[in-house]
Amino acid sequence: MPAYLVDFENGMAFEFIGESAVYKMSEGARMIFDWCEMNVSKDKAEVMNKCSRLVCLYGDYG
Repeated sequence: MPAYLVDFENGMAFEFIGESAVYKMSEGARMIFDWCEMNVSKDKAEVMNKCSRLVCLYGDYG
């Protein structure tokens, strides 16, 4: 387990090209929602529906 995940409960980790970040589940879900809203073009309605479900599962979104 990576050191940045030790002692972090109920969180979501993101890694990209050697960089990492850990957020509360609600924050991570909102970040995924926002990223998909800006970047997804194929099957966007289906993807956004799943993102909305993720946000509802882990926390409220605006």
